[in-house]
Amino acid sequence: MDRIFTDFPSSVIQEIKSSDYAWFVEGENRDYISDEIMHLTSSEVSALTRAATKAHDLFTMAAEHVITNKLYAEIGIPDNMIELIEYSWNNHHEHLLGRYDIAGGLGGAPAKVLEYNADTATMLVESLHFQDIINDLIGRTKYRGQFNTLESKLVSAFQRLKSNRQGSHPSLLVTSLGYVEDKLNASMIVMAAEKAGWETAYADLEEVHFSDEGVFLELEDGEFVQYDFMYKFVPWEFIAVEEPELMAELTSLVTGGLVQIINPAYSIVLQSKGLLKYVYELDKRSSIVLKTSFEPTDFHNQAYVKKVFFGRLGENMSIHGKDHSIVEQTSGDFGKFGSIYQEFTELYKDDEGYLYQAGVYYVNGSPCCISFRANEKLIMDDDSEFVAHVIS
Repeated sequence: MDRIFTDFPSSVIQEIKSSDYAWFVEGENRDYISDEIMHLTSSEVSALTRAATKAHDLFTMAAEHVITNKLYAEIGIPDNMIELIEYSWNNHHEHLLGRYDIAGGLGGAPAKVLEYNADTATMLVESLHFQDIINDLIGRTKYRGQFNTLESKLVSAFQRLKSNRQGSHPSLLVTSLGYVEDKLNASMIVMAAEKAGWETAYADLEEVHFSDEGVFLELEDGEFVQYDFMYKFVPWEFIAVEEPELMAELTSLVTGGLVQIINPAYSIVLQSKGLLKYVYELDKRSSIVLKTSFEPTDFHNQAYVKKVFFGRLGENMSIHGKDHSIVEQTSGDFGKFGSIYQEFTELYKDDEGYLYQAGVYYVNGSPCCISFRANEKLIMDDDSEFVAHVIS
């Protein structure tokens, strides 16, 4: 089918520029938001959300298999994380938010799950807030809105967590390494928790105090405030590898019942691209799972993609042709991690040669938001554009 796009309203950019989120549309990011909005059909929404739902079941079963059989080394999990992974898994700590990256699902093409951003899923401002602005301006009057209940699902998840605290007033500290994009994403989590009635605060990780008694922030008057929960935009593998002392402290605090971390430690198992091998083996005949292996020799006369276990931003990837030659590759900072090899699958391409990859957010047990990234290259890297959608 021919893909329909609508020109992006200039009023949206003006509204963003006058808000706290101008970083996304200024300077080197001025072209980050695509000037066109993708039209989806109801059947395409269904195809993408069904794929995410099926994937969620498979990833959960695969994680249970890895944890039960202690296959951590196979998927690159650091040894110093195992105790906290098993504690958070066995005690059913809340996994709040993740995003499935999906190829296809458009124009009748089958939806294929590429990976699961289970630990520190970002693009929250764009997917939740910017898409909502677009929906207010054009979607609610001309089209059938969007598939986007991300905000309400996050609020509901925090409300459920609050109710599980049996009448107490839970508090949440949101933290990151201090990069602008991470802090802006953190503001979406703070907003949702506040709407659910939580006491909230944000601080860069270096400002957080970890003691034997819990997790604290120091106020200007010297008083320390303790927090029951901590939501981190800091990857678990970074903490385990680069900050082993902090990893030990967090293990002690969480297992001692002094703080609960979102997303929990077992999310690194879901995050590791090494888990994709076990996901594939669980359901080799599934229409949404791509063949994945630890060995490139398993691909005979078949194109494939090499990915590192904990790569981000499209770094340290390479796409290989049927003869194993490199078609496209990226460098990066994650080459120290092990690799998996995944069957290559086509992304949707528009008439101008742009390729599109869907992101489906999963919160509170169900898919709740769709958004897209676009690029002229095969690998979705940090130069990719954000593309909003409407349902037509």
